[in-house]
Amino acid sequence: MSPAHFPSTARALYRVFIQPSLTLRPTLRPTRPSRSSLLPLMPLRGKTYMKDNIRRDLSDAFTLDEAIPSPIINLVDSSGKFQPCVSLHTTLRSLDRKDYCILQLAPAKSPLPAHTRQSSTNPDPNTLPTCKIVLKQELRQQQKAKLTAANKAKRKGGAKAAAKQLEIGWAIDANDLSHRLQRMREFLEQGRKVEIVLAPKKRARKATAEEAGVVVRKIREMVGQCKGAAEVGAEGKVLGVLTLVFQGKEVKREKE
Repeated sequence: MSPAHFPSTARALYRVFIQPSLTLRPTLRPTRPSRSSLLPLMPLRGKTYMKDNIRRDLSDAFTLDEAIPSPIINLVDSSGKFQPCVSLHTTLRSLDRKDYCILQLAPAKSPLPAHTRQSSTNPDPNTLPTCKIVLKQELRQQQKAKLTAANKAKRKGGAKAAAKQLEIGWAIDANDLSHRLQRMREFLEQGRKVEIVLAPKKRARKATAEEAGVVVRKIREMVGQCKGAAEVGAEGKVLGVLTLVFQGKEVKREKE
């Protein structure tokens, strides 16, 4: 029934309570997909961090099992007994491959053809590769020890190669010079290369030629006290900018 047919009281109540709610009711509109949802989905690729080479496969460092290039081998078994002219594939089938493997200790002097079989030929044991049955865990420990030693040597070599530079003013006082020379000696005894840069300092008094000569002489005297250290280069001029280069030699100190 249309509101026009309501009594006046009902019509008034309709205007106060019902009509405003109808006016304010939101109009439903079809939703549009957001712009971001229209973009193709790109897979996120997380960063992967690899540890050092300790976790590499054993076959990267050793010649093992089927990689041994001879079907017949000389074998040192798990008890340490030497067995000449043994079939590689027969030995592999008899092993617990989860824990054991065959390691090539010495390569063949004259590799056999792949089709050669022990039953059809009598090879000379002196020409065959020498192999051994080993625990995989032992090989992993060997590999870890080698890589640790190699990394240590690499870090040690890098420390030696890094040159140290010390700046000294021509008018430096005796105490400061003594401190700098002691630092230079420490670097040289570590086997490092040391560059001494002598130059006039701003807002400092100007040194005399005699004072500059004393500074250079004390530097070279300190180098002479370092066993195995030597001067390997010099460039510049006294009272200007002079660079002296020295190469040290590592000094092994006895443990107390």
